[in-house]
Amino acid sequence: MLNPANPYKTKLELISMIQAIPENELFAVKNFLESILAHTIDPVTLSLLKAPIDDEPLTPEEEQAIQEAQKDISAGHVYSLEEVKKELGL
Repeated sequence: MLNPANPYKTKLELISMIQAIPENELFAVKNFLESILAHTIDPVTLSLLKAPIDDEPLTPEEEQAIQEAQKDISAGHVYSLEEVKKELGL
């Protein structure tokens, strides 16, 4: 039984329930969940959730850019949200 007092536990219970759904019912359940989300999530987020998974391999340039970004983060070359807002005048 779902536990409305504990959202984390409820999500874990939902995951377990979804994993138990027979394959021939998955499409119907997916459509049902999308209809719920359509009324509770903004259209952009819903579009992102429904977008196909990007299964294209990374290019060598993309892999290098990721490695460089990770080095920058490790070195502390980052901006706080407050700094970004100030820079953008928000």
